[in-house]
Amino acid sequence: MSFSVKGWCPGALRPMRSGDGLVVRVRPRCGRLTAAEVQAIAALADRHGNGLIDLTGRANLQLRGLDEAGHARALEALGALGLLDPTPEAEARRNVMLSPFAPQGGPAWQQAEALARLLGAEDAPALPAKFGFAVDDPVPVLAQAACDIRLIPGPQGWCCHPEG
Repeated sequence: MSFSVKGWCPGALRPMRSGDGLVVRVRPRCGRLTAAEVQAIAALADRHGNGLIDLTGRANLQLRGLDEAGHARALEALGALGLLDPTPEAEARRNVMLSPFAPQGGPAWQQAEALARLLGAEDAPALPAKFGFAVDDPVPVLAQAACDIRLIPGPQGWCCHPEG
């Protein structure tokens, strides 16, 4: 497998080549990982990459310095953990950031899950590269987070705030 195009947001299924090898981005669902998932990702970075894990501006994790064989092993492990999307296109569309204080199963969590499901669907509309959503709680903490559309709960449902 050869990766020569640069400039997109890397994913696990479509990594980006950099000076130290492949950059693999892991997009946790609803921005949460279990302790076992964190340990597995740390082990992948240590065994197959340069040992470092970056936290991105959109609450994803990046492993750097993987070679082709390490990328294949990372995909196996991430797939076993349920951290892969079905296609690189679905992975690229599923840019949903959730407030870190949103309770699991609460309204913001449910909104983020529903949005991620829609974006990950095979028939989801194409979006511009690096297009992202933020889903906040009633007390917004993602006001400074980079996104294109911000969803905030209001008295009559969810308010959509396009960024500009």
